[in-house]
Amino acid sequence: MTLMATATLNAQSTETFTDSGGSCSVFTVSHNGAAAPNWVCQAPITGGAVDDATSIGFSVVLNPDGSFTGGYISFYGQNGQQMMAATNFSGTMASGTFTGSYSGMTPAGEAFTGDATQILASRTVVNRYGRHTYYSVGAGSGGDVTFANND
Repeated sequence: MTLMATATLNAQSTETFTDSGGSCSVFTVSHNGAAAPNWVCQAPITGGAVDDATSIGFSVVLNPDGSFTGGYISFYGQNGQQMMAATNFSGTMASGTFTGSYSGMTPAGEAFTGDATQILASRTVVNRYGRHTYYSVGAGSGGDVTFANND
């Protein structure tokens, strides 16, 4: 009796990125029966490479303790087309810094996981109409964006 077994080994590739600039908006939304801040940010990728993406965007709704779950993080190509996205971005915001992890599937069916740290920058403008604070991504990074190559 001859017994044969085969195993497919999936190679992995790991990529990192840095980003800064762009803009952020914050809106008040109803979340679990209470008012909560919904942060929506986008920024150009300024270093590294994540599957040839040129920008990143994310949206999270904060819980009272500064945590978030079920956030959205997406990477876009040079033409603005979404290259990959995850709807499970989870982590915390403390002292103006978002830190979290995510996982998802590319349109080609390739699984990916990653983490991101996004540090907010702000500037306040005072004019005859009042005072307004503008937010942007002052510095951001993503480490260990790992793709499970299914080739």
